[in-house]
Amino acid sequence: MISFAGNGMILAVDKEERYGAFNSEGEVVVSFCYDYISKFNYGIAEAELNGKAFYINDEGEVLWDKSFDKAYGFQEKLGAVQMGNLWGFIDLNGEMAIPCQYDEVKNFSEGLAAVKKNDKWGFIDRTGELFIDNGFDEVRNFQAGFSAVKMGEKWGFVDGEGRVIVECIYDEVKDFQEDHAAVMKDNKWGFIDNTGTVRINLQFDDAGNFSEGKAAVKVIEYQEGMDAWAYIDELGEIVIDYDYYSGVGGLMDYVGEFQNGIAFVSKEYYSIIDESGNDIFSGNDSKFFISSLDYNQEYDIIPAYIYTDDSMKIRKYGLINLYGEQRLEPVFDFIGDINGKYVIVWDTADDISGYYTQGVIELVN
Repeated sequence: MISFAGNGMILAVDKEERYGAFNSEGEVVVSFCYDYISKFNYGIAEAELNGKAFYINDEGEVLWDKSFDKAYGFQEKLGAVQMGNLWGFIDLNGEMAIPCQYDEVKNFSEGLAAVKKNDKWGFIDRTGELFIDNGFDEVRNFQAGFSAVKMGEKWGFVDGEGRVIVECIYDEVKDFQEDHAAVMKDNKWGFIDNTGTVRINLQFDDAGNFSEGKAAVKVIEYQEGMDAWAYIDELGEIVIDYDYYSGVGGLMDYVGEFQNGIAFVSKEYYSIIDESGNDIFSGNDSKFFISSLDYNQEYDIIPAYIYTDDSMKIRKYGLINLYGEQRLEPVFDFIGDINGKYVIVWDTADDISGYYTQGVIELVN
């Protein structure tokens, strides 16, 4: 298996299930000898071998001559490590920045890390000082200045100053995005703003996040027993009317967030709509079918496939642009992740074994 690992590194797993890494030139820079390697951040990755965790750099060198029972990759210049049954954090020099004293931890996010002690969660700052008391049963990492926190069976929010801005009164919540968070009570969803005020009443059967000023909302059995989704603005007004976004042939139902003025949706096959809800690309009107719900704007590419047989069983993968025009001939057995100008592609090794081989191709803009 091949995956992009940051810092221009490409992780791979060999036939013996050992991890190693290449650089963008295809040169092996981390030998294939590890049980696991994380993504690289700050030129450092967490690696595991024979039940121990440690850190390596992007030249494959083991750092600091230290090992741990468990470890996470670095975030915000600190790495979470476990010694015995307790967790703490080391810095980029391998020095213990926050002693191992917690039962569980999450990585730092927006300057704070969630830590668990005596079965309760709170947050510490980068100095290790307790910033938000350990009084919660469950927490999520900070996002957009807020963290969702749970007490008992109910959710609320704290802000980056440690204040409870929303009491734990909701059955479920989603993270803040564009100063709004979707919240649910009694099986109905609505939206609060960043002061905790309900801005859009809890009236929907499901809801997505706000993105580019719009959020998807769902009504069950909208008409004729069918579920439907619409997009609303921050005032709760419908800006793209209700439609039946359902997939066929094993495709999941999908109503995506807007990014750069477009959103992926399932109209039987995966399609792309603009900010008015008009089709930019319709899977019903092309020989190509979208396989990845992700648009690379820089290179104007989306992974897609065609069927090469009348029974529609054999697929070949290539790349199309936003309007369904071919950008890369569909000759591969699968197209995986895209990272800038690099694309992971799959081919069948041979017709007898059925094994796949993977490689990385470079796009020309």
